[in-house]
Amino acid sequence: MSGQQSTGPGIGPRHGERSIRVLIIDDNAIDREIIIRHVRQAWPFEDVACESAEDGNEAVRKLAQGSYTAVVLDWQLPKSRGVDVLRKLRANGVDTPVIVVSGLRREEIADDLESLGVVFLNKEAIKPTSLRDAMAASARWLTDGRKRRHENGEREL
Repeated sequence: MSGQQSTGPGIGPRHGERSIRVLIIDDNAIDREIIIRHVRQAWPFEDVACESAEDGNEAVRKLAQGSYTAVVLDWQLPKSRGVDVLRKLRANGVDTPVIVVSGLRREEIADDLESLGVVFLNKEAIKPTSLRDAMAASARWLTDGRKRRHENGEREL
């Protein structure tokens, strides 16, 4: 079901675009469907489009071809690790809010996700409200990080 697109209810697209576009990167079809359902429930009055990618290479291609409101990234992907996908995205200038999801606990992931503007959610704790809050937190971290880098004369992510 790679590349699947589904839309939620809303007032309709504006000028051919969805108001919220989310890329879900997860190799597990059932997990993708659960996340899609929660994303729709998180924004019930918006026109939501969810697309999916089964691995990091497909995700990087999709992100290069279009913009997304948010990315939900499974940390344990086949062929590539979540951290590798995330670093590629940031190196390519993609500063979209990212929510990392995993069956692992946050303490089991050694990487400094927060420095990359990422919010972690355990797959068992995913709910519409936690996804919405995580997207907002990631967006705030990215904005704050850009401000700090600009003030310090540093290079963007």
